[in-house]
Amino acid sequence: MNRDMSAQLPCGGIAAIREYRVLWSWGIESLTRCYSLYGRNDPCPRCPLRSGSRSEGTVEVNHPVGPREVLHFLPGLQLAVWPGPASPIDRLPRGVGTAVYSSGGTVQAWEGLHARRTGIEAGRAAGQPAERLLGRLHSSRIRRQVAGTVRGEAQGTVLAGGNLASVLLPAAEGGLHHLLIDLAELGLAEPMYLLRPCFRHGGAASDPVSRLATVAESLGWSYDISPEAAGGFSTWILPGVMDRLLAGILRAAAGLCPSLWLSCSAIETGEEIWPRALPGCYLALDLELQSSPDRWQSEALRGLSQRMAAMGGWMKTDGEDGSLRVAFPKALPRPRASVGLAAYAGEEPGFGQVLKSAEEAGVAVRVAESGEELARLQPIADGLLLGAAGPMPGLPAALAARMPFQPLLVAGGTVHSAPGPGEPEYRIPLPAERSTLVSALRRITG
Repeated sequence: MNRDMSAQLPCGGIAAIREYRVLWSWGIESLTRCYSLYGRNDPCPRCPLRSGSRSEGTVEVNHPVGPREVLHFLPGLQLAVWPGPASPIDRLPRGVGTAVYSSGGTVQAWEGLHARRTGIEAGRAAGQPAERLLGRLHSSRIRRQVAGTVRGEAQGTVLAGGNLASVLLPAAEGGLHHLLIDLAELGLAEPMYLLRPCFRHGGAASDPVSRLATVAESLGWSYDISPEAAGGFSTWILPGVMDRLLAGILRAAAGLCPSLWLSCSAIETGEEIWPRALPGCYLALDLELQSSPDRWQSEALRGLSQRMAAMGGWMKTDGEDGSLRVAFPKALPRPRASVGLAAYAGEEPGFGQVLKSAEEAGVAVRVAESGEELARLQPIADGLLLGAAGPMPGLPAALAARMPFQPLLVAGGTVHSAPGPGEPEYRIPLPAERSTLVSALRRITG
């Protein structure tokens, strides 16, 4: 393998953008706003972000002067790729992987996240079919994306598992550069927005125990289900999403648990679990680990732990007694009686402005002083008000997983993401104009 191909910046530069603000960049230094690259002080006239409309797929932005970047749209942010020749680098940023494939789909380079996530080092990967190695990511979307592009079929950017962005760029001699970016590792992921499509918004909640039985049997696992778990436990996670999540967990644990046996029970947690997770009722899967995880197994478990947090659940490994527990949140029904809005300030310094605006607008608000109190108020609240800063970063996701149809306003920070039609979330930075806050409050109470 040519050493010059082993670690490369596969383009002129790349940046993750939200509302024109550069959250992360590679190959472009000191860029705070994307339009600053063109010497501008305000957004470019032809930028598709100016309309504020929801966009999907990939769009090439044609500027009167300067390079034409390509915007790859993901839920909640965009990846802007500026053209340019690939250039060798000394090391890859954490949370990023690059690979180079020949025109026939054979691996020529394999670095960073590709090696960590698959457990296959660059030397072993060289010369092997990319599609075979990518199977270790347990993402059919990424495999289809690469296989389709090798066949000459146009493929867009893929988001796998809610956090893993997969981008394909042209390489020399008809080959492909494959860029993997772990949004969670880079601090770019907003689980509430990325994973809302994984939850059922209407109709009846689904039965996770029946999904567990089906998936476990298909993978050769035996199981014991407690009467409490079998007796009507439900979740808002869509059945297909639940199947993929369970399969990923059992595959990752198979090498650590040769007996292929697990137990399933319904558990109630209290304040002791806060702020790692929200106090409440969970469906717990308990596995007895018979060996310590190696670095690759630890990486897979860490990825699953991030995924569970984004789905409102949690994962815990106990090295002393050799156990692994994975917990899924129980579905809460729509409230029949309400206390108005439930609020939790967390550590957001400007949250008092939100409560004052609610009082002026005549909106009833009950303020929770702890995670446990917030968990008790959620089932009887018409909507939720949260401070962006707090002891539990995944709190919006944890609440949304329990009641995905419940309106929610996150106030504070620097992110301002307006929802599309039918979406119950809203984010707004602080400080904010009184009229802006009142409008947002009316939106979630309307």
